Amino acid sequence: DILDLTKIETGKLELRAIEFDLRTILENAVDSVAAQAMSKGLDLVCFLHPSVETQVVGDPDRLSQILLNLLANAIKFTDSGHVYVAVEVEEQTHSHQTFRIKVHDTGIGVSNEGQRKLFCRFSQVDSSTTRGYGGTGLGLAISKQFAELMNGSMGVHSAPGKGSMFWFTAVFAVAAHDSSIPRYICRMLAVASVLIVARQEHLRNTLLRYSEAFGFSVQCETGMDEVQALCEAEEFRYMIFALDVYGKDISKEDADRALFVELSRMISIKKVYTKMHCIVLCPVTQLGQVSGYLVKLAVHRCTLVGQPVRLAALHQ
Repeated sequence: DILDLTKIETGKLELRAIEFDLRTILENAVDSVAAQAMSKGLDLVCFLHPSVETQVVGDPDRLSQILLNLLANAIKFTDSGHVYVAVEVEEQTHSHQTFRIKVHDTGIGVSNEGQRKLFCRFSQVDSSTTRGYGGTGLGLAISKQFAELMNGSMGVHSAPGKGSMFWFTAVFAVAAHDSSIPRYICRMLAVASVLIVARQEHLRNTLLRYSEAFGFSVQCETGMDEVQALCEAEEFRYMIFALDVYGKDISKEDADRALFVELSRMISIKKVYTKMHCIVLCPVTQLGQVSGYLVKLAVHRCTLVGQPVRLAALHQ
């Protein structure tokens, strides 16, 4: 951080201009902090609509550095709830795209007075923050300057006890491409149905919008209670079933038991509706365990996908 700060102050920091996929950088950053978030029992979700063209020209390393700093802070200052990353195109021309990236959390929040200090070098909200959470007070200051070097800006909306939403914008040149339709947007001759079962709202909405972009008709539920009746009324080609995240507030034995109960309820539905393919979304911290359960229970037509969800993995 100090080396970056020195380069910025002396005008010696130069951004690279190489072609990269912004979606890949986003999902890699989220993946890199997933275990840390899930160990605290936090839901971690990111969303960038499949229709957005994400092949751009810019500095992927500095973009990744900003994302990782905001994600790490969100997880550090959040003890329960979620961290949610939303990316949208704010402005587009034939040659450039302006992206707005928002990182929401349900953490401790920041007062108006504290917000005035956030982007100052070697500054933290107060001394208790330093004692309780550590840090140099440099990360946000440098991230803001990186955003400005990308012809963007950075800010925050927050209140004590109500979480925070840090945002930044960045401008990238559009990479040359010859496809007018992004590869994730499907045009299906016959519309098939997907049933999404996910407790967490941001994850449920993300899966809904992804599935609709793939060309499916979609129904959503927050739990398994209504699934039996829905399956009796309509034939679903797929059921996307999201397992809950269990963190530090629950023992390993209780977490294992809860996972097994969740899977057993899904499997009981699957055995009745054998033509339906199940996609089980499992926290990356529990992939090995859930995979073992599915093998032991001899579940057929079932695919295991890690959370946080990567668009390409779900599409495949």
